[in-house]
Amino acid sequence: MLLSGPVNIIKRGGIGFSGMVKKLNHVQIGLLVLILIATFLLVYSPHFNYAYPLHIDEWRHISEARKINEGIYPEGFEALEIGFQLFLSGLYKVVDVVLIYKFLPALFASIAGLMVFFFVYNLTQKYLPSLFSLIFFASLKSNVNIMGLWFFSPLTFAIPLIYLFFWLFSSGVENDTPKKLLYSGGVYILLIFTHPISATFMIPIIIMYSFIKYKFFIKHWKICTLWLITPLLGLLFYTYTFKQNFITIFNALIFQKGWGVLELDIPLTWGYSIVGALLAVIGAWYAYKHKHYIFIIWSLLTLMLVMLYKHLEFSIFAPHQRMFYYFLISLPILSGFGLYYVFTKVKLLIKKRHYLVFLTIMFLLIILFSFRGYNNIDRQVDLYTVIDDHEYQALKFLEHYDNSDTRVMAMPKISTAIYSISGHKVVGSYYFHGNRKDAEKFFQIDCDEKTKLIKKHNVKYVLSTFPINCGWGLIYNDNNFIYKV
Repeated sequence: MLLSGPVNIIKRGGIGFSGMVKKLNHVQIGLLVLILIATFLLVYSPHFNYAYPLHIDEWRHISEARKINEGIYPEGFEALEIGFQLFLSGLYKVVDVVLIYKFLPALFASIAGLMVFFFVYNLTQKYLPSLFSLIFFASLKSNVNIMGLWFFSPLTFAIPLIYLFFWLFSSGVENDTPKKLLYSGGVYILLIFTHPISATFMIPIIIMYSFIKYKFFIKHWKICTLWLITPLLGLLFYTYTFKQNFITIFNALIFQKGWGVLELDIPLTWGYSIVGALLAVIGAWYAYKHKHYIFIIWSLLTLMLVMLYKHLEFSIFAPHQRMFYYFLISLPILSGFGLYYVFTKVKLLIKKRHYLVFLTIMFLLIILFSFRGYNNIDRQVDLYTVIDDHEYQALKFLEHYDNSDTRVMAMPKISTAIYSISGHKVVGSYYFHGNRKDAEKFFQIDCDEKTKLIKKHNVKYVLSTFPINCGWGLIYNDNNFIYKV
């Protein structure tokens, strides 16, 4: 699997999890496990009453994974995230991906949270800032426009790798261990092939950090030159895949307004609590004081690019929505530093017998305000569902019927899930596939007009939520109706 590489990299890099876990006592491990379980349940909560993917992007990637297993490999835009789709295609061979997909966002959020904890612990050798960072990470919000931890997409697949990259990269530089720098290159390659913009957004951060730590790069210039081959390999791959020159590929790193399906004005206060943001400011001072510059550079540069978009109406290195989320995921570690710094200062001012009481009350209040409004989502970016249990059963029934070069006519909403579950092509879904207008029109016209659309799109099956009396053969009748035409 794709994640086995990073695990081996961590072990060989001399920062194995097992060594750090041995430094923790049973109480610390127990508390860590409890918070990871809470993180899993929190991220899983949208699926308590819904068993299927919650976003059309999730359905799209499931479809691409199924195509790979059928020997159809993605081309063009779809090929940009081939690594993620290969991961899903591997899952497809052992489980029903549609049914287990609801667990994947929570699972990868927990993996990312664990990465945050050990990143900070490896850096500071302190338990509390590591645990605080994990808690603030769990508080990150999601919606269907910005995406986030609630959805399993290339972005959420990439988040653990992003933290791992910065862990290896900064640790290699600050501890003068160039081997770790090379391992970070391996992680960077994975990012290039699973979610390229999760690699390109790092470019200014890497440049700025390298400028500050220039002595290391001068000292180890041979290894650093070798490291530069990493992004060049990705660049060569995409120039070959898209048959474009270098200039065109670099121009592709400029994302104009309107790049996404839905682009809304994102307030800076969205996605993260005010108390967390205030603590992040304090944490930035702590990070500066202890020379943990990578976090300050990460948050400041992504924030600057987010702000520039509001004035220039274009974003560089990553689309605006994604850049905003990259800014958000930089904050939990700074907030963890900030909370730890506050606690250490309070400890000096309060008598020992009152300290634990104050710490507990303060901690609970911060948790309360950090997670306040976690499930409050604006209506236009609220969660939506594509299918229900009855429609899933209907599509599983259709899976056993011929799915050669013909199409299913269905409403665009359910059409989003048809290929993922049944393997049948569709006339049109909400986005990405086919002719949405004809799919919507079909259910509003008479039988003669329906026949014309059936011939136009080479339709073999019609799926409807209501009976259609046009003389077709009814092959399924259980809350939904499937006709063979």
